[in-house]
Amino acid sequence: MYQNHPAVPGIDTLPTMYDLPSEDPEEMGLPDEFHDFQPKLLRETCQPAEVDFFIGAGAYFGVDGQWLRWYDRSGSWIGTDREQLIQAQQRADTGTQRADEASQRANRERERADLLAAKLQELGIDVE
Repeated sequence: MYQNHPAVPGIDTLPTMYDLPSEDPEEMGLPDEFHDFQPKLLRETCQPAEVDFFIGAGAYFGVDGQWLRWYDRSGSWIGTDREQLIQAQQRADTGTQRADEASQRANRERERADLLAAKLQELGIDVE
């Protein structure tokens, strides 16, 4: 069996709530029990979003334009995967720099302690 006519999209063939029979033959639409159930269904399924968005101008992957940007409820910007990766790399670099600075401070303190110990030994004071 072959299809002789082009496929029709579902939106053209599926019924809407106004196409379905009602309990009242004079009234179009869904049965009354659905109308009673619909507000509860909407309350349960249409909860406020945990994020919000706006359109902001800027560069993304080297292309200038307007982009959809996301924010969470606290107003914190939610970056793209690439932006989050860059932020993570920056945090790692900052952590490495802090570790290097701490190591340099420790070396300076060790040298200072060695100098102090040498001075005390010159004065005949046992530091051990």
